[in-house]
Amino acid sequence: MWQDKEFDGSINYPDTFDIRDWANDLQYLQIAKASGIKSETFNKELDKQIAQAVIDDNEMIKTINEEIDSTRAVRGQFQTVEVEGQTVGEEET
Repeated sequence: MWQDKEFDGSINYPDTFDIRDWANDLQYLQIAKASGIKSETFNKELDKQIAQAVIDDNEMIKTINEEIDSTRAVRGQFQTVEVEGQTVGEEET
């Protein structure tokens, strides 16, 4: 009791006391992202870690991670080739 009043509130302490250099981590992750490793899984994980280093909202991170997981990487080179005398979808006779 303090000043004849009983405390009826709550105190929320941090779950961890980790010390992390987010700016250094972000720089490291950007270098890793620029390395050119051709792995969809690797790049998705880097994207998640970059988002976590920048965004401080667990619900937003969850949404971002779901968006990252739902996207597929476009692979390879694509060229448009024009074929003379044929129309797309038309059978040759």
